[in-house]
Amino acid sequence: MNASLRLLSLCLPFGWITAGSAQDPEPLFRKLVESGAYSESLTTYREKIEQAETLAATNMPAVGTKIGSVVPGSTAERLGITPGMLVAMLDGSPTFWSRDWKERTGPAEAVFFADDGKEMRHTVPPGLLGVNKLRYFRPELPLIRAHRGSREEAWYPHAVLGAITCESNPELAETAWSMATQEGYGDDLYSRFFAAMFSQLRPGTLHTSLDRFLEACNGPDGVPLWSQEVICGLLAADGRVSDLSKIMDQDSVYPIWSKEDLKQLQSLPSVTSPSLGGMDPLAYVNSRPFRFLNAEMEVINEFDAGMRQTGNRQPFSTPVVSIARSPGFYARTGLRYQSPVKNVHLRMDIARLGVTGHHEKYDEVLEVMLLANSSNPSRSREGIPAKENVLARATVGYLQTYSNEVKTPIFIFSAANLSTRWHAQTGSHRMQMPLRDGRTGFGFENLVFDLFRIENEVFVYINGSRYVRMPIAEDQGEPGVFFRCIGTSIFFNEFTFREYRP
Repeated sequence: MNASLRLLSLCLPFGWITAGSAQDPEPLFRKLVESGAYSESLTTYREKIEQAETLAATNMPAVGTKIGSVVPGSTAERLGITPGMLVAMLDGSPTFWSRDWKERTGPAEAVFFADDGKEMRHTVPPGLLGVNKLRYFRPELPLIRAHRGSREEAWYPHAVLGAITCESNPELAETAWSMATQEGYGDDLYSRFFAAMFSQLRPGTLHTSLDRFLEACNGPDGVPLWSQEVICGLLAADGRVSDLSKIMDQDSVYPIWSKEDLKQLQSLPSVTSPSLGGMDPLAYVNSRPFRFLNAEMEVINEFDAGMRQTGNRQPFSTPVVSIARSPGFYARTGLRYQSPVKNVHLRMDIARLGVTGHHEKYDEVLEVMLLANSSNPSRSREGIPAKENVLARATVGYLQTYSNEVKTPIFIFSAANLSTRWHAQTGSHRMQMPLRDGRTGFGFENLVFDLFRIENEVFVYINGSRYVRMPIAEDQGEPGVFFRCIGTSIFFNEFTFREYRP
């Protein structure tokens, strides 16, 4: 359906409508890049492969927290911490980029690494460190270390290229792994890990690929540290709370979710919606008749309290074409459907999402949430009115960057009963776009978000790929939605809140 027809659909009269069907599963390790372009990429990345080999010979960890910037006059600056350094450990525990460090009550012994792999140690006092934290993930390092002496193997450059580009260019990475297996790379922990990563983009293959990886680890409690963040995100997409809990119970673990959160999730009913009958959840919802609720929704006034540029119904006015805000300025809308209906589906179909401000000081964000009012709201407050429970949240975040850096977005998620957010790279969906200041940036065209509820589960899909499947408590009340954009331009094909008929 083209953009004009999608916009027209917003204006259709009240009534039930029937939609399309699911995609078929696809094989693992496809060749997605044409052979000539792949050969060119292999040559282009030769220097990065050699640099990775040099770094793998040091003690540099594959995961940690990278220092993006240091506040002048801060504790970090006094300690000699500089941008680009990696924080690997705090008081003997691995660091995780999204956790809050300022809650420490005493000094911590921190292990740092320079970008050349040189190790340093600092005693960090409690309180704010004064740094901008970034995610660090180098899966090529454990791969190279596990295959020392294999440099002359025909599969070697393909496998390392597949590891280096797995998040920035998944199509190139999957082609590289297809070439590596064709050249004789065996079935091991690493090939199974990357197969699981790529499977998220192919409906129907995620569960099986995760099982194969966990089998190689001898179960969830054997998942290695370097792979935990990615695998936990995939398990969240597959609704496997028990396996998440087993990973978080390990002695050496990244604190992606608190044990308290996971215990609360485990107390909820099993994440298996009986009405699906083995059908993909998005395919099920898309196959059901539905009606639009946009015109019947009322503003949740509490979301507008004290905020700038708020109080309108954008982007739920019918039809909406675009919305934009300059750096530091918000558009916020919270709406409620005054009925305890539970079978709801939020669809946000974006024709184009770009970075308008390219600002060093302000983040640039698009965020959408599926809500329900509740007498027992989730702990994830962060600007959410007291009685609103966030059933599912999806965020596109363009984080602060320096003037010589590429403006690269990531997807960030949270779900009911989880106070922590987790993330996924956007490499499979984004497109390169020039920025006004001459830098390279990344935006999106035809990016479709689906947030919906089926019985006692909530889901988030992006362009047909599932990123969230989580159980929710039964006592959820009237449904709602919250939207905000900060310093971002968005052109819509569709933004609808629907009730579907089971």
